[in-house]
Amino acid sequence: MQPARAKIMGHPIHPMLVVFPIGLYIISFVFDLVYLSIGDPFWFRMAYWTMLGGLIGNVAAAIPGFLDYLTLPPKTEARQIATYHMGIGVTLAILYFANLLLRDWGVIAANQQPWGVVILNLVGVLLIGLQGWLGGELVYKHGVGVEEKGRTGEERFRRVA
Repeated sequence: MQPARAKIMGHPIHPMLVVFPIGLYIISFVFDLVYLSIGDPFWFRMAYWTMLGGLIGNVAAAIPGFLDYLTLPPKTEARQIATYHMGIGVTLAILYFANLLLRDWGVIAANQQPWGVVILNLVGVLLIGLQGWLGGELVYKHGVGVEEKGRTGEERFRRVA
C-alpha cells in the first residue's frame, strides 16, 4: 500500500478535491443540454461559469495529486496507471480552458446552436469517466492513498457485533 503524501489530519487531499471539478464539469454539460433544449442564454452562461469553476478545481486537485504521484515507485503498474490518470487530467485542463476561450465569457445570442463547444464538453465528460476509472484502479487495486498500518484486510473490515 502506498500512503498519500498530501494529507489533512491523515486523510488524502486529492480525493477530497476531485469531487468539485467532476461535478462542475458534468453540470456544465447538463447546462449545455438545457440551453440546446430551450434556447435561453442563461443556461449557456451557467455552463461557462460552472466550467470555469471546474477548471479551477481541476488545478487545485492536481497539486496534491501530483505530490501523491511522486510517492509511487517508478516502473510499476501503479505508476503507469497514475501517469495515464495524470495525463488525462492535464488534457482535461487544456480541453476545458480551450472550451472557455471559445465561449466568449458565456455570451451567446438566443437560440444559437454552439455544437462545437457542446461536443467538446461531451468529450471532456467522457474523459472524466475514464480518468475516474483509472483513479479507482489506483485506490482499489493498488492501494494508492491507503494506509494499512500492518492490518490484514480481514482485520480492517471485521464485523461489528
